[in-house]
Formats: sequence, structure tokens, C-alpha cells
Amino acid sequence: NVDHYAESITPNQMNGFETLLDVVSTNRHFNPYDLITVPDNKTDPDNHYVFSVFGVLNVRKNGQDVEIFELAEWYRHAKLWHACRQIPFFRDYLIRKEFNR
Repeated sequence: NVDHYAESITPNQMNGFETLLDVVSTNRHFNPYDLITVPDNKTDPDNHYVFSVFGVLNVRKNGQDVEIFELAEWYRHAKLWHACRQIPFFRDYLIRKEFNR
């Protein structure tokens, strides 16, 4: 849950600023905003996040594809994702997709 994210953080240092390295949690309900903090050696080079006071950096494809968000923007996206998942069409989409193959 995005609101409880800051409860279990382990900060790293990058140029004197605390940063957190995060990967998408693997649970049965896909949620790209459900992140867990991991040590440097556990990050996925193909998709991980770096959180700092300056914002959120999404690093994909071993650094070849990078996306930057302000913290407020990332938080807004997470809340919108959660709101959309409450709509039955989106909530049940992946299940219906599997049965319609």
C-alpha cells in the first residue's frame, strides 16, 4: 500500500542524499506501485526504482530507458491506479483475458 510505504525503508547514500532502491513486489495481484525496498545487489537491472527527496527514478533495460517523476506525481499515479482497480472492468481484466484465450 502506497500510504504505508515509508514504514519499512532502508536508506542508501547517493551524493550525500538518502536514496531507496525498490523493485515491484511479486504477489498474485499485479500492481506496479507496490514496491519493496531491496539492497543494491537485489535490484532488477531491467526494472527498478530509485527514490530520493528529489523524486522517483524508474530505471529499465539496464539503464537504457529511464523515467523521472516528482514524488507527488508518482503518488498521484499510484492513487489513480488503485482507483481504476476498484472498477470491475479493470479489476477483473486479467482474469477474463486468461479465460478468453
